[in-house]
Amino acid sequence: MEEELRTLSLTDELTGLYNRRGFMTLADQYFKIANRMKNKVSVLYADLDGLKGINDTFGHQAGDRP
Repeated sequence: MEEELRTLSLTDELTGLYNRRGFMTLADQYFKIANRMKNKVSVLYADLDGLKGINDTFGHQAGDRP
């Protein structure tokens, strides 16, 4: 049950992809590894379908509608 709750807290229910919390958790781990190994890390963010604007304006329920 704990593992299921953790998965639900880190992923988007509709897509199964990492949500913001999941991304930040994973990114933090990668940044720590890169820092330890003295490597550089880059992050690219692209809102290809304008969904962020819909979610920010009308809420995530509107963005989840087909």
